[in-house]
Amino acid sequence: MGGSTSRGRGPIADINVTPLVDVVLVLLIIFMVVTTFDEEQAEMGAIKVQLPGAATAEKLTEEEPFTVAVAANGDFVLKGKPAAPEAVVEAVREAQKATPDLEVVVGADKNSLHERFVALLDLLRTEGVTRFAIQADAPGD
Repeated sequence: MGGSTSRGRGPIADINVTPLVDVVLVLLIIFMVVTTFDEEQAEMGAIKVQLPGAATAEKLTEEEPFTVAVAANGDFVLKGKPAAPEAVVEAVREAQKATPDLEVVVGADKNSLHERFVALLDLLRTEGVTRFAIQADAPGD
């Protein structure tokens, strides 16, 4: 009475899992799309710079230092955002108004050209910056 018969007479006791599989697959696709979208949105605003490692690298003590770097493609990166040389100069001038003895944290992607790093230092020195800290990754970072 409680089970199914081979001829199709009587109640069906089997559970149909097809709708469950459909729902799970749709949810999986939604999560995959949303996760990819979040990563792309996060990367759109900031340029990642792969810093070279240094055994003597130390953590910065300042909460929000003035940082300028050279990306792998040679573009300047001001506080994590792409910037033209003129924008870097303007930002340095503004920062020097608040802090005349400004220390700039400079860095360069390990795949960037040394020439672009020298150009960045030259640009900063032209604006009167004489105090630099060079960015590097500490072992294990």
